[in-house]
Amino acid sequence: MRFVSELTIDWYDNILKSFCTNDDNEIFYCCIVALDPTNDEKIYLCTDIKYLKGYKELIGIIETDSFKENWNRLSKLLKLNRVNKTYLIRTKNLRGDQNKIIPYKVNYSCPKKILWGEELPEILDFATGIDNWWALI
Repeated sequence: MRFVSELTIDWYDNILKSFCTNDDNEIFYCCIVALDPTNDEKIYLCTDIKYLKGYKELIGIIETDSFKENWNRLSKLLKLNRVNKTYLIRTKNLRGDQNKIIPYKVNYSCPKKILWGEELPEILDFATGIDNWWALI
């Protein structure tokens, strides 16, 4: 899978959260869970947005690029459904050709702080307690 476009909704020197579209026009939500500052490699937790509770409303927000107007709604919309598939992506650039992608968990009950809510460096500190990301991918 390769992303052909990426719409960043939160960043701080690095992409923290974004919506990415692949070659098949499927939209994925990706959020950072690990960062190696020595080589700028990152690991993102990603899911197809059809697995998010606010899927239909998110489509409208993406199509109208109205993130600023709907910022407070995003915390409610960016929650995984009970039935879901998640992936891990190791990359320096989400739109690059060198992305390493693996399936992560099915029906994952992801902590809210991972999908939405935390900023750098807190998100990375919190994510460290969830899994050993670098050993997985």
